[in-house]
Formats: sequence, C-alpha cells, structure tokens
Amino acid sequence: MKSIAKKYFLQYAGLSKGAWRGAFISLVQSSFGGICFFLSLYFVNTLGFSIAVAGTIMSCYGLGTITGGIISGKLSDKIDPFSILAVSVLSQGMFFLCLIDCNGILSLVIVMFFMGVSTYGVITTNNILTLSELTDDRARLRSTNFLYTASNLGIGLSALMVSIFSGYSFKNLFFSAGISLIVMGIYFLIFYGPPHIEKNSNKLSDNIDYAEKNENLKNNKKITRLVLICLFFVGFIIAQRSTTYTVFLHQAFPALGIGGVGFLYALNPISIIIFQTPLGNMVAHFNKVLIIGVGGFLMGLGMFILGVLPFFSAAILACFVYTFGEMLFFTMAQLVCYQKSAIQKRGYSVGLFRMVYALSIVVGPSMGGFIYEHIDGDSLWYLCGFIGMATLLACNYYKKYF
Repeated sequence: MKSIAKKYFLQYAGLSKGAWRGAFISLVQSSFGGICFFLSLYFVNTLGFSIAVAGTIMSCYGLGTITGGIISGKLSDKIDPFSILAVSVLSQGMFFLCLIDCNGILSLVIVMFFMGVSTYGVITTNNILTLSELTDDRARLRSTNFLYTASNLGIGLSALMVSIFSGYSFKNLFFSAGISLIVMGIYFLIFYGPPHIEKNSNKLSDNIDYAEKNENLKNNKKITRLVLICLFFVGFIIAQRSTTYTVFLHQAFPALGIGGVGFLYALNPISIIIFQTPLGNMVAHFNKVLIIGVGGFLMGLGMFILGVLPFFSAAILACFVYTFGEMLFFTMAQLVCYQKSAIQKRGYSVGLFRMVYALSIVVGPSMGGFIYEHIDGDSLWYLCGFIGMATLLACNYYKKYF
C-alpha cells in the first residue's frame, strides 16, 4: 500500500514552481469562481426572479466568458500576462462585492457579464503563464494536468462552500470571495514580479528550407483548426451535464432522488482529482492528436451508454467512461493549441481555445434542450455518441500532420 501511494505522489514530483503557482491560482479561482454555477438559486430563491430572468442573467455571464477568453489571450501577446492575471483577479473580487448590493436586473446583467470577462481572464492568463515558463512539452503536459486537477478540486470546494454559506446568506459568501480575491490580486501586483516568459522568435532553424517551413506552418494550422472544431462539438456534450443530463437522471431513476444525482456528479471531480495527473503522464508519449480523438470518443460513448442501457449501474459506468475521456481530451487539446501556434500568437491561441469552449457551453444547453424536448432523450445521447465517433475518426486522419 505504501509503495502504491509513493508511486502516486511521484507523479507530482519535479513540477516547476510555476506549475505549483498556477495550480494554487486554479484552486482559488475555481473555489470562488465555482460559486457562479449556483447563482441561479440566489436569483430565484433570494431575489425572487423567475427562472427565465435568472437564465437570462446567467447567459450574460456566458457571453462575458466568451469575450474574456479571447481578449485576455490577445492582450497576453502584447503586454505582460502576469499583469493581466493580477488585474483579472482583482476585478473578479470587486464584482463579487458588487453582487452584495445588486438587486436590479440591469445591474446584475452588467455585473455578471464583467464577472465572466474577469473569470476567463484569470483562467486564460494563468494557463498562458504556466505553459510559457516551460520549454519541454512533457513538462507542459504535466503542468496542464496538474492545473486541471487543482481546478476540479476547487469546484468541489465551491460546492461545499455554497452548501455551508447558503444556509446563512449568499451575501456572506460574496463578501468572503470578494475580499479573498482582492487580497490575492494585490499580493500578486506588489510582491510577485512577472516570471520569465519564453521570448523566442517564431523562426525555424536556418538549415530547414523554405518549403519545409511552409509545410510545417500549414500542418500546424490544420491541427489547430481541427482541435478547435472538435472542442466546439465536444463542448456540446459537456453542456448537457448541466441541463438535460440532470433531467434525464431524475426521470430515469426517480426513486434515487437528489442523492443519486449528486452521487453521479461527485464521481466526476473525484475521479479527475485522483487520476488526472497519473493518466496524463501515462499517455504523454502517444500521438497527442490521437489522444484528443480517443478522449472525445469516450466522452461521447459515456453519453451514448445512457441511451442504450437504462440501469443505474450503467449510468455509473457511463460517468466513468465520460470522465476518463474528459481527462484525456481537455488538457491535451489545450496543449496542442498552444504548442502548434506561432510563439508570438500563443496567448491568442489559448484565448481562442477558451472562447470556443465558452461558446459551446452557451449554445449547447439550448440545442440539447430542444432535441430532448421536441424529439427524445435517446436521440440526444445517440447524437453525443456520433460526435464522439466523428471526433475520433477526424483525429485519427489528421494525426499524420502532428
């Protein structure tokens, strides 16, 4: 048992200081930023808005995330990304404080939009900083896996905080989140200087002829486009977990109640926290584009299982299959987008990655809800399975360009 534990913790050995800093930022940001997933409860139960109004306000948050990802990524290519990170953390804290006194729909729409901008500003620039401090692709993959693990741990902590604070007042939670983020932002600005960032020109070595340079650039663009397209459609699968997936579980297993649904939801972050880093290290030597395809396929397969096996044990299996696909897909997809972009445009590439993902999360629930309500649930799960299969086939074809 000790040897197993030792081997597990060795997966985290040798990580850079930047990776640990990035993981800490991911943990804190997800812990407080995850509160936004529960704000619909605050808008409906505390402020007395209708579900439609609450949904509109949260849609503005989604639009903010789309905007924040691309803006922060683009700015990171032109100015110090560490400054953008610090300002984004400060802004996020200030908008949490604004929520304490915001009671009107218009003011909430504005605050939630800029909350989304600042949230994705933190996530995007944190990933850019962590990746840009490293030159070895294997180290970048390990660090990306570590950040994803920390982020999921933070999401779990946010659910715990909401369950504790909501019994008293959401405003106490807003105050705690706001002050904590503002203190962290000020600390970064004053005491933590910008780290060393890779500053290479995007020129290949002189002994490579022009034709080969041009071919490499074309292949890189093909791979980047492929990953972004796959990300949008796989994001559609992910979007179902917050909408139609929950409805399906309630309808398919009514006897289990909220506890059964909560159990399945808990399996996802717990599995990621335990297995993300070891699994990422295990597949590091395989073709990255192919791993992206396998990850997307498993995510689609997990949803497909829901349509063909109407048992709770099958739902547990589907959750594990989906989660392992998620662990393979996301960290590898982001790394490939970063790795295959021009060095002077890597911030923009990561920002574009976050923007496409945010867009799929905004569009996915309404599309999935329409299919679920006007056709049937099984058709939606079959569509997810088709998306997964198409992702695998496309990545298997394009792996030769990597």
